[in-house]
Amino acid sequence: MRTIIVLTPEELSRLASLELQARAIVEGILSGHHHSPARGVSIEFAEHRQYAPGDDLRHIDWKVFGRRDRYYVRQYEMESDLTCHLLLDVTESMTYQSVGTPVSKLAYAKWLLAAIGFVVIQQQDLVSLSTIDRSTARQLPAGGRLGHWQAVVDRLKGITPTATPARSERPFATALEQFTEQTPRRSVVVIASDCLRPLDEIRAGLQAARSRRHDVLLWHVLDPAEWEFAFEGPVLFQGMELLGEQLVETRSLKQAYQAEVRKFCDGLELACRDLRVDYHRVLTREPVDLVLRQALVERGGARSAGS
Repeated sequence: MRTIIVLTPEELSRLASLELQARAIVEGILSGHHHSPARGVSIEFAEHRQYAPGDDLRHIDWKVFGRRDRYYVRQYEMESDLTCHLLLDVTESMTYQSVGTPVSKLAYAKWLLAAIGFVVIQQQDLVSLSTIDRSTARQLPAGGRLGHWQAVVDRLKGITPTATPARSERPFATALEQFTEQTPRRSVVVIASDCLRPLDEIRAGLQAARSRRHDVLLWHVLDPAEWEFAFEGPVLFQGMELLGEQLVETRSLKQAYQAEVRKFCDGLELACRDLRVDYHRVLTREPVDLVLRQALVERGGARSAGS
């Protein structure tokens, strides 16, 4: 079986052709040069505004003063590189891979983040890599060269899951709160996780990231069996994250299970919408390039509807 993290030239070509441009996936992530909302003397004139006490006199536009007999100062927009922080959930549940599914959730998430990192660096922006379980661990600082992307891929290959006790207190929220404290500058945050935590805990973590005005994308990675519950007869389920084993008659459970899963996912999607977090649910049998293309279409459609 091919190692899922290895991207062939054909796959890289397809990913590059997606043209994930500025404001398509998140505001300004992939435009190459990005206009910063911060004001200052820089490259491009933006607009005038009336002079206020304390403004730098060097920025007064004397030509406008001559026409209007009032003081106006010039404002400028700065061009800036954006940083895209890739956050990978490495809890033990991410290793799940059902029979007949090509890869585990963790392998799929690695491939997804590697692909996003490649496109971001191709657009001359910066990428960092962190893992999340009970805390946040920065694996690689931000970098913007193609060699840095290869370092991201190499680091992703070596990342292994941790056996986080399922009853540990709010690991997802704690990890994102810690990440937010370490990342004060507004940036793009891409999270790949199976979200097997209570909904209020996930919401608290996402809210922490949004409180610093980060643009947040949540990739909710599921195995097809977790979504469809395609089991027959009695099945012995082995719980991950120290939950033990349980023998289950799947036929009697299937309908109730599917209802609960859809209820949870609907609630998560609604929470993301309320927090202005981009939510994308993906199954591990879906091709990554098609998943990214669909994200572009959805983002563009949402922006067109809002304009």
